[in-house]
Amino acid sequence: GPRERGEVLLKSTSRWCPIKKLADAYFENLGQLLHSQKKLKRPGRVVLATGTGRCGSTTLAAAVARLDGACATHENPPPIFWEPHEAQVRFHMDRFRLLADYFPLVFDGAHWWIHVLERFTTEFPEGRIIGLVRDTRACVRSFLRIKGQGIGSVNHWGMPDNGLWASTLWDPVYPSYQLTPDMPSDPDASKALMLERYVSEFNVQLKQLAGTLGERLVIVRTEEMSAPSSLERLSDVVGRPLTIPASLNVGTASDSEKREMRF
Repeated sequence: GPRERGEVLLKSTSRWCPIKKLADAYFENLGQLLHSQKKLKRPGRVVLATGTGRCGSTTLAAAVARLDGACATHENPPPIFWEPHEAQVRFHMDRFRLLADYFPLVFDGAHWWIHVLERFTTEFPEGRIIGLVRDTRACVRSFLRIKGQGIGSVNHWGMPDNGLWASTLWDPVYPSYQLTPDMPSDPDASKALMLERYVSEFNVQLKQLAGTLGERLVIVRTEEMSAPSSLERLSDVVGRPLTIPASLNVGTASDSEKREMRF
């Protein structure tokens, strides 16, 4: 049926760039899923959330998903590479446009939005963006906790085929840094330095985009996401009162893998 077929197609898109045949099959199936729903008189609001990862985006997606009429996901495939491929970006823009015809609020949170925010605001002039910024050291520690330790552990930020860390399908969605002679011989210490550079540079870029995009992009500190002032700003972005449930993905990434985080 359409739902089961949709899950298979969605999983296939998570492997790499979706080829046209796969994208066409996904959207044909999505159209069948939405066929029984009434089309809105005017498109719903589209909201993106982005941050480095380990920054509260899963918790925020779950909070938005509790709102009536919301279609909220977290890292919905396909991933967008650090150097985006047009097929990946086009897939998401088309998906948002279709979903917005049926849902008053469409939301997705993912770190990979950082390089397509200006493209998003061009295609969705009324779209809004939430930037999540977490304390750098706390963010790095959280990443290190879930990526493992030692030789053979995961380090998305090391150059491919570096001989120290395992390669994964998620490596292309992050920047990669060269091992340099001045780095520690300890692989975990080197990974920590790469992570610190990634988090710092990401947050600088996010703040620069806030200056460019103005009120379209609202930055919230992860540690203050549940504060009344932050909830007021977040509620303004999504267009309705928002409350934050218990934090997800604490010490793990398992909450991001749940079926309800995809559509």
